[in-house]
Amino acid sequence: MSMTSQFRSHFPIPKINWFPGHMKKATDEMLKKIKKCDVFIEVRDARIPYSSSNTFISKNAIDKPKIVILNKMDLCSVTYTNQLAEKIKDECDKVLLFSAATNQNINLILDAVKKIVPPKFKTVGSWMMIGGVPNVGKSSIINSLRRKSKAFNSNKEVATTGPEPCVTRGVQGFKVSMNPLLYVIDTPGIMLPRLDNAEKAIRLALIGAIRDDVVGADVICDYLLFCLNKHRMFDYVKKYDLPGPTDVLEEVLLHLQKKYHWDDQALCKAVIKHFREGKLGRITLDRINEY
Repeated sequence: MSMTSQFRSHFPIPKINWFPGHMKKATDEMLKKIKKCDVFIEVRDARIPYSSSNTFISKNAIDKPKIVILNKMDLCSVTYTNQLAEKIKDECDKVLLFSAATNQNINLILDAVKKIVPPKFKTVGSWMMIGGVPNVGKSSIINSLRRKSKAFNSNKEVATTGPEPCVTRGVQGFKVSMNPLLYVIDTPGIMLPRLDNAEKAIRLALIGAIRDDVVGADVICDYLLFCLNKHRMFDYVKKYDLPGPTDVLEEVLLHLQKKYHWDDQALCKAVIKHFREGKLGRITLDRINEY
């Protein structure tokens, strides 16, 4: 096991082109619905507030009040993500950190909507659209809001959620608040048709916005190891009972194979899963100088 004091300063990022066919239909449907909404909520991943932005969606919602929710704050470095949030304030009306897993800051979301777009008529209410790239937790946020506002019961439909990207396939509408009366339109995760920044693409793959098999679990895992070392996040050493930090993925996999007897693919997927669950430490991957 290598005990290096300096790790790789560059990771070779592969080119990634990915835009599933159903996204075109979903995008067209979303653009029709957005005109009827009073406010647009863009959900991003708190670990990559820049990389998980969708400029295509924002451009088409430019005439609407906009709230940016940085979801999964329970998995990020809150201090650093808050610094990034300060930069994002210029492009929207409000930026909020939130955790759909713990409901932390849920009251702030409804309070912000009430303030920005109060209902013109109590019996009509306001409509908001929630969007973003795949797997940032849009549907989980909707369900959290509905439970909080008592607009939900177990016999009614809920927004579809899941660990894989593109679980939501069509545009759906839900009541999320009784007082004030507030409705939300859930949309499928929409990825940019082309990702010009390769490192942004692989960060999206790391948080699950792009399927593992599109990039390759080994590539994602290798990049994860690179990032953990770069930011001096060595929780993985204790988690996997390693002799010390290393920048060689093969060394980590060889060590794990002795314990679990899995193939490299299965091991890489397990490590990625641990990162997504926060078991390798809370980290924010985007940096201020990249904005």
